Amino acid sequence: MHISYDSGNDLKYATNVSGLWETTTIVSGINADRHHAIAVDQNNNAHISYYDPIKGDLEYANNVTGSWLTQTIDFEGDVGRSNAIAIDRCNTAHISYRYDTISAYSLNGIWGSSASDIFAVGYEFKAYDRDGIIAHYHDGSWINARSTEEELNDIWGSSASDVFAVGNRGTILHYDGNIWNVMDSGTTSYLNSVWGSSASNVFAVGGNGTILHYDGSMWSTMVVSGTTAHLSDVWGSSASDVFAVGSNGTILHYDGSLWNTMIVSSATTIFYGIWGTSPTDVFAVGSNGKILHYDGNTWSAMNSGITSYLNGVWGSSASDVFAVGSNGTILHYDGSKWQVTNSGTSLSLNGVWGGGVF
Repeated sequence: MHISYDSGNDLKYATNVSGLWETTTIVSGINADRHHAIAVDQNNNAHISYYDPIKGDLEYANNVTGSWLTQTIDFEGDVGRSNAIAIDRCNTAHISYRYDTISAYSLNGIWGSSASDIFAVGYEFKAYDRDGIIAHYHDGSWINARSTEEELNDIWGSSASDVFAVGNRGTILHYDGNIWNVMDSGTTSYLNSVWGSSASNVFAVGGNGTILHYDGSMWSTMVVSGTTAHLSDVWGSSASDVFAVGSNGTILHYDGSLWNTMIVSSATTIFYGIWGTSPTDVFAVGSNGKILHYDGNTWSAMNSGITSYLNGVWGSSASDVFAVGSNGTILHYDGSKWQVTNSGTSLSLNGVWGGGVF
């Protein structure tokens, strides 16, 4: 018997031809995620076709020579999913596979450890579906660092070697500075945002009031009484001062022990982003140009001067804050008022982050 299978980020092969089960790692550092197939020729040699999600290529491996050899079969576009392999009577391999034409990318979140180490997450539109992507800016250029089956919505890290990405159907990925690994979130809820005060104190929020907490070893669900709002973003100034925002004008606060509802401003208001410089200087942005400011005691409305949806907010200081949104909207706050800044695009801007002068 011959078997190909996934094991973490490795593609492996198992056989009991000798009478005992033996396993071999065919390729490490990828997650073929069931997009692989195996066939055996008349000499009892194994042939495996598989998809490499990092390169977006169709790959082929065999042990005809007694050791495993791999080669790239097709690399034009994003190719290789849903592959199948057959061996004819002449021991020649034949492979069928899916070809996806990439039409566009949509990036939902951005974070970096420095101006030269930046991550962006989202998805790419394909001919038949859309897959999550992680783009990494390093050494002066962007690369596609990882592809996933599920759309990714946000990214945050405590350092360059401790990065978390979250997405649809409870997807959480972790980067240790070398490879991305799938984490067990314990939920199938869509996760929209992630933030932490340290590597062992991380929060993720999402649909139906879902809030998860990571203690450095595992993710667990936090109890939030009476909240079923769709949560869009999470941010805090410390481990005992964390805010989450979402639909129905919901703003939640965590004091290190319990989550409590601060306000529910309007059933028609959706808050998409939150960020601050301190516990007494916090901004929440959302639908129809809505911006609220928290001074440590009360939330008050700010005049944005626009009606566009605002999807994200970030700043370098209390007098240098940016909000971005639909139709290429960029607002800048100088400590006294918000002003529109020309972005040069009409596309929706979903996230904002800065780490120095580019």
